[in-house]
Amino acid sequence: MKTGARTPHLTVPAGGIKPGLISVMTLAISEDGRSYAYSYNEALSRLFLVEGLAAGRR
Repeated sequence: MKTGARTPHLTVPAGGIKPGLISVMTLAISEDGRSYAYSYNEALSRLFLVEGLAAGRR
């Protein structure tokens, strides 16, 4: 009996799940469906906190 239910075969990271992930570029799945590979773009940055600078000093 067909129910129309869907079950994910694999899950590839999406934006918001992996920090810095911008997009998944390519996805390759083996013929037997047991292996896969993907590439992605990410943008990471650093934030530095600087304290003790003299205000208004020229």
